[in-house]
Amino acid sequence: MERDPTIKCAFCNGEGLDPFGIMSKLSACYVCRGRGKVDVGEPYITCAFCKGSGIHPNTRMNCLVCKGKGVVSIKGPTEKCVTCNGAGVEPQGYLPCLICQGKGVVPKK
Repeated sequence: MERDPTIKCAFCNGEGLDPFGIMSKLSACYVCRGRGKVDVGEPYITCAFCKGSGIHPNTRMNCLVCKGKGVVSIKGPTEKCVTCNGAGVEPQGYLPCLICQGKGVVPKK
């Protein structure tokens, strides 16, 4: 089953407006450029680092891993990253896991 390569923008929740109103309450979302939708590569999974929110945890910035889309593209078969246990976060901090780059999965061996 093929999925639509265009999905609702996670950063603004499809509203097309900056969710934090940093420039103004009417500022366009800088992830989707006001469209409310973003293009993604196939296949894709929910971003482990931001848990699909598109927002870098505890900040007002878009997620470093998925760039605010809420999903990440994967290639080939994958398995859970043993370094971060699939969480996408470095065990000692708030940065994306260096082994899986915050995706929570690594290529299957």
